[in-house]
Amino acid sequence: MTTFCIGGNMKIVNKKNTIILTDLIPLIVILAFILIVSLMYPSHSFHYNNEIIDFKDGWISETGEPFSMNNLPVGDIKLTHDLSQVDIVRKRLYFETANTYLTAQFDGVTLYDYHTERPNIFGKSYGMYIHLIPIPESASSVTLILQPIYKGDSAYIKDIAVEDAGMFMADIYHSGLPAFSLCFIIDFLGN
Repeated sequence: MTTFCIGGNMKIVNKKNTIILTDLIPLIVILAFILIVSLMYPSHSFHYNNEIIDFKDGWISETGEPFSMNNLPVGDIKLTHDLSQVDIVRKRLYFETANTYLTAQFDGVTLYDYHTERPNIFGKSYGMYIHLIPIPESASSVTLILQPIYKGDSAYIKDIAVEDAGMFMADIYHSGLPAFSLCFIIDFLGN
């Protein structure tokens, strides 16, 4: 039994009521808020007037061989994609990589280079990284030079497309909302 002073009157409140008041009610309010927000903004509802241009196919190697980002060969590779038929005004090339160094060139000029320097405490791996590369409006081609950080491995690229950067980040946050909510609930109940 716990004693509380509510409004000047001494009342005896048992532990069961205390748990309900301090733990379950705030948890229910938070869950209801997350559920309402998720239902109000279903996935890709932000794309009412925004075109996503998938860039997973249409890449050409230095030897002229066509490639898809879903099926990259083992080792370093240099791939080029034509931009002449794509609306690139105020758009970005976005994608996720894992354990892959890269250089992005537009019309032969290097505008983005990702060769991260990590301490060797946990190995060479940097894990997953999201790249948002602005596309110059005058660009006619993009070239990606991909280097997997482990020998005998292929480069890893996921969800490569051209889109407005704000829409891409909104999708990332929205798709991660359930996992974030679960972590928040576990942390909340653990304290």
